[in-house]
Amino acid sequence: MLTHLTDQLSGSFNWIVAAYTLTFTTFVPASGQLADIYGRHFALQFEMFWITIGSVLCAAAQSWGMLLMGRALQGLGAAGIMNLSRIILSDGATLAENSRGNSILSLISGCRYASRYRYGVGPVVGGYLSEASWRYVFVLPVGVAVVAMLLIFFVMRDELVHGRVAATAGDSRRKNIISGLAIIDWPGLVMFILGVGLIILAVQWGGIQYSWSSAAVLASFIIGGFLCVAFFGYEYLLGPRRAVARTFPSQVPMIPSTLFRRKDTALLMMINFSAGISLVSAFYFISYYWQFAEGYSSSQAGIQLLYYTPGLGVGAYVALYLCNSWPRQTFSPLLIGSVVEGVGLALLTFFISVRNTTMVKVFLAVAGAGTGLRVMPVVLHAAGIWSTRISSMQSLLSFMLPLGETIGISVMGAVFSNKFSTLLSQIPNPGNGFSLPSSGIPSLDFLDSLPAGAKEEVENAAAKAVMWAFISVLPFVGFSIVASVFLGNVWIGEAGNERKHTKEDYDAEKGKVLYGVYLLALVKGGIASHKQDLEVNREVEGREKVVDVEAAHVDVARPIRTYEPVAGR
Repeated sequence: MLTHLTDQLSGSFNWIVAAYTLTFTTFVPASGQLADIYGRHFALQFEMFWITIGSVLCAAAQSWGMLLMGRALQGLGAAGIMNLSRIILSDGATLAENSRGNSILSLISGCRYASRYRYGVGPVVGGYLSEASWRYVFVLPVGVAVVAMLLIFFVMRDELVHGRVAATAGDSRRKNIISGLAIIDWPGLVMFILGVGLIILAVQWGGIQYSWSSAAVLASFIIGGFLCVAFFGYEYLLGPRRAVARTFPSQVPMIPSTLFRRKDTALLMMINFSAGISLVSAFYFISYYWQFAEGYSSSQAGIQLLYYTPGLGVGAYVALYLCNSWPRQTFSPLLIGSVVEGVGLALLTFFISVRNTTMVKVFLAVAGAGTGLRVMPVVLHAAGIWSTRISSMQSLLSFMLPLGETIGISVMGAVFSNKFSTLLSQIPNPGNGFSLPSSGIPSLDFLDSLPAGAKEEVENAAAKAVMWAFISVLPFVGFSIVASVFLGNVWIGEAGNERKHTKEDYDAEKGKVLYGVYLLALVKGGIASHKQDLEVNREVEGREKVVDVEAAHVDVARPIRTYEPVAGR
């Protein structure tokens, strides 16, 4: 689809992707706070509305600017959908129930993301639709979004958790909206969006539109970095009993600084960042390999992407078993998934360079299995580590996934474009009226019209360019393997209908957590001494003890009160 679109509207492939991922990435945490303040139903309808408007603009685009505006609005709307889905599944659920709900969500994600580039039917449907017209790819989400909005209103509305400003008897909608605006972390929101956005723009510009040492790139990096540091400083000062919190007592931090008190927060962020890069490499740049290096059409390239789907499915199913059946833990699927993903992408890179299409398909599936192994366990591990802050933690992790996608697209796009242009310039002029472009990506029609010898050289150049694009992001994948080694562990427990009736069995089947390094505790044999109840369970037990003590005082006091009048007679 991308090649058809860029040919017709004469724009850059990278900006089609970046316009979407820029808003998708920067607005994810805001969607979590929106759901917390105004409720899940309002947040879902808000997101679906902007997806609809953005899709309409894209389908009707008459200029490159109109298309990019539509893509940006699509990203704004889509920013909270997956995040809100995870949060809604966690509302009022135990860790075991959360595990089951996320298992179902992971298995049907292929259908839910048909309008986006993720795994499942999306690449195939998009490939066939784009052969008729790329506009049809954007018409499809409009109908899906409208149906979703109706289902949310008529089926889900009464079941969803209300927000902090939920309407009560006598309150007007306008009053609730205004009171909610006072709770939103406006300074943090602005600093976060501008800071992250400028850094993404710098990565997007570097090496393509501007040199890495140019003023535009350096200024974006410096200002964006300063705003990000200022954002985290502001969130810290917005904590309880701190300076900003005393000045703005109604405001709630978008990303509470307390989340970073535990090492697993940063480690899970790195793992989700790597997963975003893996998804981008599998769908955007493998597509470039099939089309430019192997000469496949858009529909054929879309079909080849389905080799990633069985891998994701196998990984998700294995994770489902490891979390729900045995050993009911999150550490093993996270570690195994990180290693499998890293090995799969490394070998995929090698076989791209030698143009072995069979092995490319095999290791595309292997990399998918590694990614699929981690999709659900990341959510459950975060819910166990921060069982009392699931919404904030989920928003943070949901931000890291598209951030990895955005950085991956920018870095891989810059490397691919530069390498491809360099390699094309080294190919002798094919003659016969043909002249290879000195820069940019040639159209598929142009490549098909080249003489056989020149076409073969261009295809080899494309394969090498894709290889270097993959090499550029492999270090991030390696970091995720290291991060998974230092994780703690979360024991899921069992769902409510499976719990036994004795106190001992109940205690054994509740969720448990180990905050330290699980592998280190395993080697030292100190798992039992480091394993703890989830924070949410400790809070519940604390409240139950208070109630028991109060009840005991009442039971003792009653005989005394009834006895005293008798004694006075």
